[in-house]
Amino acid sequence: MKTWIGYKTETIPISVDKGQAMAFAKSIELDHPVYFDELSARKEGYEDIPLPPTMIISFWHRFHLPWLKNDQGVIHAEQHFSYYHYLLAGRTYGCNARVEDVFRKKGRKGPMLFVVQTLDVFMENELHATASSTLLFPEEGDCYGKL
Repeated sequence: MKTWIGYKTETIPISVDKGQAMAFAKSIELDHPVYFDELSARKEGYEDIPLPPTMIISFWHRFHLPWLKNDQGVIHAEQHFSYYHYLLAGRTYGCNARVEDVFRKKGRKGPMLFVVQTLDVFMENELHATASSTLLFPEEGDCYGKL
């Protein structure tokens, strides 16, 4: 599994339209008008409706992650987001996923495997945001792919 460290997927285009951004904002119970009204967003300094802060977690589903064979038994242990520019509805971003680290720890029920993966979000070759997550695999499982 260590051989996955440094692996990066191809960059794929991901677009989110205003309707998708608004539906996501509603689903996580945001109520600020910038997420629902373009005029309010512009008054607050945005060029368009901003994507809700955690919306990029949904971008993971658009990737085939070869290091994740199946997700049965996988625990989502940690996540965090970094933003360098606002992400806006109606834009197309270039995104890739990569494996940053793989490590083992001994748990109460045996060894555990952790995979730290990061999603990079670019526009015109400039990094706009990252979403990192740590996945926990049962060591004996058949969840992670072989390189």
